[in-house]
Amino acid sequence: MHSVEPDFTAFLARDRAGDPDAVERFIADFGPWVLQTIRKRLNHYMRSQFDSVDFLQGVWASVFRRPECLGTVSSPAAALRILRRIAHNQVLDVARRSLFALKRDARRDLRLIEAGGYA
Repeated sequence: MHSVEPDFTAFLARDRAGDPDAVERFIADFGPWVLQTIRKRLNHYMRSQFDSVDFLQGVWASVFRRPECLGTVSSPAAALRILRRIAHNQVLDVARRSLFALKRDARRDLRLIEAGGYA
């Protein structure tokens, strides 16, 4: 992580105001840490189905669409905790949707019928 500005609140204010330099710096500072969290959360099946960078972009989309999700953080550690929680929730949400889709997949029923499992 790059050295984060000493006055993190001022940095976040510029970031929330859309200052391109602050946004770029925010992404550069926190991106690798968030990506690490995403990769830890992806199981083997999901790694073959999804790209971790897509999840990272989803985290940034959440943060920049709704900057209030960072609340009133005043330290880099607090911001990182929130970003990691957002990343964790996004991976979990996709995993749940994938599992639900597999459970509801009609092709599974057809395979069982063809194998003589159901009449």
